[in-house]
Amino acid sequence: MKDKKINFVDIMIVGIILAVLIFVILRDGDNSVENIKTIQYTVRIKDVRHYTVDALNKQINNSFADVYDSETNTLIGKILSVNEMPFVNYESNLEYELIPMEIPDRYVVDITIETQGREKENIFIDAAGTEIYVGANIEWYTKWVQIYSSQVIDIEVL
Repeated sequence: MKDKKINFVDIMIVGIILAVLIFVILRDGDNSVENIKTIQYTVRIKDVRHYTVDALNKQINNSFADVYDSETNTLIGKILSVNEMPFVNYESNLEYELIPMEIPDRYVVDITIETQGREKENIFIDAAGTEIYVGANIEWYTKWVQIYSSQVIDIEVL
């Protein structure tokens, strides 16, 4: 056999492999079981019918309370509470003043969802891998309700 010599290309290949391994270890180091936390966040949906409110209320504290991500069909968590308020729209009068007007059979609903997730810097990652932060818009569904736009208004780590 010939004498085996280590050349520059061999050193570069070993260096690249080590760099990739270190990057993967550092990046995925936060995925350990110890860093999984219980997160409760509240989303708000606006301008919904009473039918939707009733369907959401039916799902509290039972086996149908599961919430799924619309894109990945992955389980996010469970619905803990549903709070409804009348939907108020602002109309202008002849003096160009905005007057609040309650719209009949339309509601604003605040829904509290509990999930298992991770905390990173200024955002949270829920069980489905979705980034959760105040102001984020999330699409999700349950057995009886499909929500296309809900805005995160509050986050609490337990």
